[in-house]
Amino acid sequence: TADIDGDGIYDATVFTPSTGVFRSRLSSRPGSPPLQAYFGPMVSGESRNPIMLGDYDGDGLDEFAVQTQPSPGVGRLDYVRSSNGAHVTFNA
Repeated sequence: TADIDGDGIYDATVFTPSTGVFRSRLSSRPGSPPLQAYFGPMVSGESRNPIMLGDYDGDGLDEFAVQTQPSPGVGRLDYVRSSNGAHVTFNA
């Protein structure tokens, strides 16, 4: 769960690893279609952790984020900025 719309209420959020899509039903817009963020399908052999939701750009809203490990010892964090919709990647 995450507060994607910033209203102080957690929004029901689902991640589908095979397609790389987050879907979130915003509590502030219950009749609207779910908000979606696309991270792309998984590549053979990689693992993903979608439990990385958080406020990565400091605007008070949680971002959709995925930690990916394409191979042992290699990792990256991808998130979508709630402030402007830009995809950001940090490699580790």
